[in-house]
Amino acid sequence: MVLSFCVKRFILSKSNILKIPKRNGYIVLLPEIGEECVQQNLLKENKTPEFNNITIEKCIAAIQKQVVECDNKIQKIEKEIQDNKDVNVFNDILLPLEETYVPLGITFGIAQTLYYGNQTLIPTKSFTNINLRTMKAMENKFSSLPIYEACKRIKDNENIQLTSQQERILDKYIIEGKLNGLEFSEKKREWLKNCYNILYQQEMEFTKRYEGATKKYVHVMKDENDVKDFSNELLEATAANPAEPHVGPWTITAEPHILKLFLECCSSRTLRWKLWRINATLLSPLDDKIFHTGHILKEIYSMRKQQAALFKYKSYSHMNMITKMNNNLDEVYNTFDILLDSARNAQILELETLNKFAKEKGLTDSLKPWDILYWNKQFQDSLYEFKKESLKDYFPLPKVLNGLFDLLKVNFALEVVENKNVDIWHKDVSFYDIFNTNISSTEPIASFYLDPYVRGDEKSTNQNLGYVIVIKSRSKCLDTKPMCSLIFNFQRPKDGKPSLLSLENVRVLFQKFGHALHHMTSTTDYADISGLSYVEWDIAYIYDFFLENWLYEPSTLQMISEHHETKDTLPVEAIEVIQNSRLQLAGYNLCTELFFARFDLEVYSSTDSWREIMERLWKEHFIIPMEINDPYIYSFRPMFSTCLSTSYYSRLWSQMIAADIYRAFQEIPIEDKINYEEVCKRFQDTFLSLNSTCSISEIFRRFRGRDPNPRALLKNLKLYKTE
Repeated sequence: MVLSFCVKRFILSKSNILKIPKRNGYIVLLPEIGEECVQQNLLKENKTPEFNNITIEKCIAAIQKQVVECDNKIQKIEKEIQDNKDVNVFNDILLPLEETYVPLGITFGIAQTLYYGNQTLIPTKSFTNINLRTMKAMENKFSSLPIYEACKRIKDNENIQLTSQQERILDKYIIEGKLNGLEFSEKKREWLKNCYNILYQQEMEFTKRYEGATKKYVHVMKDENDVKDFSNELLEATAANPAEPHVGPWTITAEPHILKLFLECCSSRTLRWKLWRINATLLSPLDDKIFHTGHILKEIYSMRKQQAALFKYKSYSHMNMITKMNNNLDEVYNTFDILLDSARNAQILELETLNKFAKEKGLTDSLKPWDILYWNKQFQDSLYEFKKESLKDYFPLPKVLNGLFDLLKVNFALEVVENKNVDIWHKDVSFYDIFNTNISSTEPIASFYLDPYVRGDEKSTNQNLGYVIVIKSRSKCLDTKPMCSLIFNFQRPKDGKPSLLSLENVRVLFQKFGHALHHMTSTTDYADISGLSYVEWDIAYIYDFFLENWLYEPSTLQMISEHHETKDTLPVEAIEVIQNSRLQLAGYNLCTELFFARFDLEVYSSTDSWREIMERLWKEHFIIPMEINDPYIYSFRPMFSTCLSTSYYSRLWSQMIAADIYRAFQEIPIEDKINYEEVCKRFQDTFLSLNSTCSISEIFRRFRGRDPNPRALLKNLKLYKTE
């Protein structure tokens, strides 16, 4: 159970590195970089980045100049508002701001792309400085009292007719302004400013200790017999030379992606327990004193409780519901209860089956948390002759990409075409245009870079990490179209073989491409609400999970697979292995997600102690006893982060909504092509056309004709039993 949590914790934190936090306007900036702000042109005449000639110095210089321009623009607009209260909010405030801020966003997107695509081009320290300066500049427009008041005046004026897009952009400025304290007195704003500063500093200290603690544990394995059960993925992740994974030594750490694989593969129960316990007690009083975080967490909790009181909300959890699709905390809890009822019943059967299997194979004790992943893998391997690791041979990256692109074209009228007339930062990188063939086959709606392979020290070695980096957002006034980078760490082609993807690699590819589609299919006129720029937190990943759902369809699997040598199609048993992969321990895993989701919310909304909350929720969610009292709180990173506190459940909520969207396609009989095409068209006309022009709730209703039903997720996971 701890494993599922730590992996999700890692994925969540990494995926949000690339997002600008909402209320971090008050950051202590590092000193200015460089001495002159020389205008640097980072775009070519065709409006694509000039990656062949971009350097860290050019990025720094451009960002410095653009930050100054943004600050000057705000000051100019504020003076104009003071001189003329009837100023036109859109023509004289919001559009001029967009003309100034979009270039800064593009430069920062280019810098991010270079950093995650090749960290030797932009050192971490330099990127950190760029990141802080850009976030501060981006936040300033939401901290301007004159701009905030001007937006409120026009929103409250019933005589002014606004489009849905205009209402959304005004809502964004008003919500951000409120959460930046613009309705408070100067004294309270100063307190809030200091509060955000303290929270930022405490989170940085927490992150420092977390990273130090996960790296301090090292267990070196030298005997080949000790690693004989290791998967190739684990061998590659731990070998001294990943290019020679079967040559030791192999170094085991507590890093989440290694921990998951180790607990799945290690046959030594003693070693599994040792690593599990290290993770379970990470940063707690049972860890080394230098890594303790108790005092940090208590200060973060205290400051957030005071924030909620300042804003006159019942709790911090209630306050943060303003940024969610479902802004009623009680309704969220009711949905959790519906999911838990089915998931816990399924968990009972799952663990009974697993416990029986393990005892038949020699386990003399009852299952413990450090046993579950190992025995689940053994059990699944016993069900099929076809082994999961053999799937790699059927998923060469070129075939997977072509199949994915065909899927988008057939079902959603989105055609992906490679474009070689652009600069790239490495020979591995390719560039693509996306066309909506319902609109035009000659004019692309968006474009993206694809950097697929791991490259030594230049990129992360975790093959299941992926990044979606926004370079451009849609802006009518600047005539910019969505552009992003997709950066992965897949195995490189070698020995005449193409890059071969594991099933988890394919999942990551589908999810991240879905996330990119959310950005690239945006149809808004304003960059501030384009694509991923203004999304309710609890549905931020619906496109990710929606596209992943297609992966388990036999027709999709046939499209994206073929044996890299024989060209054979994927065997029927292999398709069963893939379809079963997301159903393994589905009830147990859903209970795990519900436990941490509810814990995250209740810590910030309940008056009970953290220990009382955890013990109560554990008994409600699990049939196995808690092994260590109050262990997880100290390293529960999302709960204490700037971006993710009270939002851990967002991935689960997105998965639930995505399942309901996908059910619309599943409900059509396979032979009913007319109605199937009608559903595809309706999806194109809603999610792929309206996108961020109105709320997801409204888009969902137009697509499904009703509000979301949580049972769709249960049906997807085969946990819902009809009477």
